[in-house]
Amino acid sequence: MSSHKRKTMYLDRLKEVQDLVAYSPILLRIREVANNPKASAADLANVILHDHALSTRVLKLANSTYYYHYHKKISTLTHAVVVLGFNTIKNLALSVSFYEYFRQKGAGARIDMNMFWVHSITTAMCAHILAGKTGYRSREEAFVAGFLHDLGKLIIATFTPDDWDAIETKISQGYNPLQAEFYRIGTYHTVVGEFVARQWHFPDVLLNSMLNHHRLGFQDNTRSKEPMVDIVFLANVIANQLFPVLGARRLNMRILRKQTSQLFDIKSDELDSLIQEVHKAVEETAEDLAVPMVHPKLLDSSGKRAEEYIVEVEEEPVVSTVHDPIRETYVRKAQELSFSQEFIQSVVLAETEDDILTMLTEGLVRWQLFDRVFVFRVNRRKKVLDGKMAYGVDSQDWLKELSIKLIPGEGLFADALLNNRPVLVADVKHYPDKDALDTRFIQFSDTRSFACVPLQLWGTPEALVVFDNARSDAVLTDDQLNSVKMYALQAAMAMERLQRR
Repeated sequence: MSSHKRKTMYLDRLKEVQDLVAYSPILLRIREVANNPKASAADLANVILHDHALSTRVLKLANSTYYYHYHKKISTLTHAVVVLGFNTIKNLALSVSFYEYFRQKGAGARIDMNMFWVHSITTAMCAHILAGKTGYRSREEAFVAGFLHDLGKLIIATFTPDDWDAIETKISQGYNPLQAEFYRIGTYHTVVGEFVARQWHFPDVLLNSMLNHHRLGFQDNTRSKEPMVDIVFLANVIANQLFPVLGARRLNMRILRKQTSQLFDIKSDELDSLIQEVHKAVEETAEDLAVPMVHPKLLDSSGKRAEEYIVEVEEEPVVSTVHDPIRETYVRKAQELSFSQEFIQSVVLAETEDDILTMLTEGLVRWQLFDRVFVFRVNRRKKVLDGKMAYGVDSQDWLKELSIKLIPGEGLFADALLNNRPVLVADVKHYPDKDALDTRFIQFSDTRSFACVPLQLWGTPEALVVFDNARSDAVLTDDQLNSVKMYALQAAMAMERLQRR
């Protein structure tokens, strides 16, 4: 069978895979919100919060040594967006969401996902640094291009595992990885990645770098028309020098120096410095993220292969999802304890009252204690409660347009705040005093059971925190209400400390 026919048959097989085109709706929403000039930091944080694993990894990466240039710990996704910027968070989420997507699809059964992560993050960081040194228009774009360059390998391993196994067998027999791919499927992982990414409507610059990151058919000293292709090519070569994957080709350092000079006018000492910078950044970032990795020593000037050794890093414990009432109770208590510890540590570093409210409300959702949390702030001039922020929602536009009268006897929210009294509504349909419920909030939130906890500073009403478990339709308990009451008290005390400064 000709290689062209094998390639056609393989790509036709991919077209039949239903899950392939329907890639993560969260990613699509992230791109949509990040590109909306009217979107707020909380809007982007809300999208990321819909995926717990994604939000955890993005926040960890934002606090990693590589990205962590801020003088204080970044405690919330909203804060991360403010400090690092929309584009950075969008690109971190884009990169991490791919890793999580394929990990959940079972790619780890055939690919060492830790090693794949290390190679991807190394290439991404190197591309990011190279973009800065060569004056490329967007270092963040280079980071994403570097991280996603080997998408085709994940596609092959996940959706056509029989082909992946055959390719791995050929590599173990001494075949070059690209030769092994061509022998089995008539094409390369570069083509496979570009083929699928085009269906996902990736921009041309990412498609080109994905397709040509091995520069097949290019002359060694000829620069590509798209600079990103050469950036990702060199970043990938350096990544293989530092943390080689199975069958990867490691260039002699003399050849690497010559090619780097021809493509980017980078001198030998600058290349050495760049490699050391990337090596240090990847090691520190992997440690920050608790990713086990292989640490070979840097190559010497002769290009001799260094001995590799494994550094084990303890993984985060995975919380069981078994629906056992007793187990669920213990899991929830563990989540509450973890959130409480994080919250107490974070509010000490807060600089504004809104920071504290964000740490409280976003944290309650991120630690999966509640599905949604809403915050209303007192508007003394108008004598109303104004919708301020919401987490766990698809859109908080309606909340920002919602005002509730702050007059005694005019509603449940007003009475709860003015009397400093937490309130739990187990079922809005059977609440004895329906006139006290704000119908606009009930209508827009579509909630069945909710609770509200007031925040008073120096005895003066300042804010109201409302929370529910709308997605699970679970009825809230007095125990949950008391927990939030304690968190709200801690928030109020932290806000009072700010006012003393």
